[in-house]
Amino acid sequence: MIVSNLCIIANLILRSINGSGFPIRKAIPGSDEPVLPLKGEEIHIFCRIACIADRFDGFRHLPDGRIAPNIVAIKRMKNPGYSKWFDPIIYEAFTNAMPAFSPGEQVILSDGQTVVVTEVNEVEPCRPIVRPIDPKKALNPDSKIKSDAESDTESDTKTDADSESDDTADDTVDINLTSRRDLHIARVGDFDVTNYLH
Repeated sequence: MIVSNLCIIANLILRSINGSGFPIRKAIPGSDEPVLPLKGEEIHIFCRIACIADRFDGFRHLPDGRIAPNIVAIKRMKNPGYSKWFDPIIYEAFTNAMPAFSPGEQVILSDGQTVVVTEVNEVEPCRPIVRPIDPKKALNPDSKIKSDAESDTESDTKTDADSESDDTADDTVDINLTSRRDLHIARVGDFDVTNYLH
């Protein structure tokens, strides 16, 4: 069963939901019946799923060898010229399940902070919860960053108990981009993703 399903997928992975694509169906010799391309639900469900996954992967792998972020591939798939290739139900499920920015992905905010995505936002996928990586930028926005001289003076007056509690304290503050409308994800690696945000 698995082998036959794989053969179906391999044969029809480039067949679009609207009937376009490959392979081109040929007439049976001696038959006068017109040969219409498979389309819609005539295409096996596995092929419709594989078609979306294959195109997503293709949109991420750019001709120059770079791999584009998820958000770039998702945005390109939403182009009306491409979206007509996909089963709309599977396409919606895929885009709902595939995060614009994955947890653990390092990104740069519009203010230059380097952060890591910690939680996906299902309502606004382009506004996840992020955590600053640089500890100096991870302080509470209302608190002042101490100079090296102030830090040295403060460390001279600390007791051993104070040092132990500082070691376990987590000064990082997660940033919920839904509530911080002044910020957005600007870059993923060397990709400027500003135009791809939705």
